Amino acid sequence: ETLARRFNDLYAQMQTIDTESSDDLQGLLSDVNQKLEQLGIVNKELLKKGSLEKQSPDILDQRDLLLRELSELLPINVSFDKRGVVKVSGTSSMTSGVLVDGRESYPIDIVRTADGKRELVIDPFQRAETIPVVATGEVGGILVFQETLWTNSVRALDQLALTLNEAVNETHFGGVDLYGEIGGDFFEIAPVFDIDQRGTTSPLNISLEVTDPDQFQGDPMRLDYTTTAP
Repeated sequence: ETLARRFNDLYAQMQTIDTESSDDLQGLLSDVNQKLEQLGIVNKELLKKGSLEKQSPDILDQRDLLLRELSELLPINVSFDKRGVVKVSGTSSMTSGVLVDGRESYPIDIVRTADGKRELVIDPFQRAETIPVVATGEVGGILVFQETLWTNSVRALDQLALTLNEAVNETHFGGVDLYGEIGGDFFEIAPVFDIDQRGTTSPLNISLEVTDPDQFQGDPMRLDYTTTAP
C-alpha cells in the first residue's frame, strides 16, 4: 500500500509540473502576442512617412526594443522596407510563418495534436498555420522540456510501475498462502481511458465506453467529424 501510494504521489507531482509549465508557457505566449500587436501599431505609425529618414527616432527605438524582447521569447526572422516598416516571421522564410505584416499582427497559441504533442499555431481560428518548435528562446525552452524531459520521465515512471507489478505478481503466483491457496495478483494496474479534447476548436461533447480493456492496443485514435449544411 505504501509503495502504491508513493507511485501515485510521484505521478501527481509530475502532473503538477506539467500544469505549472503549461501555465508558464501560456504567460509567455501572452507576452509574445502583446508584442506582436504593439509592432503592428508601430508599423501603422511608420507607414505614415514615405522614407526612413523622416521617421521619428523614438518610434524606431520602440520598434527595435520590441524586436529584441520578442527575439528573447522565440526565434524570429525580420525584414524592413524603405520606411522602416518591419515584417516578422516565426520561420526561416519571410513568406511563411508571418507574425507581423504591415498593420496586421497574428497571435500564436499552443495546441495539442491527435497524438498528444504540443504545437505552436499562428492564428488558430483563421490561418491555423503551424510553425516549427525550436530549442531556443523562453518559449522553445519550455516546449522542449515538456516534449522531452517531462515526457520521458513519465514514460520511465510508467515502465517502472509496470515492471514492478509484473515481477511481484509473478512471484505471488509461484507460492501459496497459509491455507494452501495459490497466490493471486498483489498489485493491479487498472487501465484509465480519457479523451483529450484540447486540440479541438468546436464545442463537442464526446463520451467513451470501453467494453473490453484487455483488447485495447494503446494506439492513439483520432476522431474527425464532418457535416454538410442543409
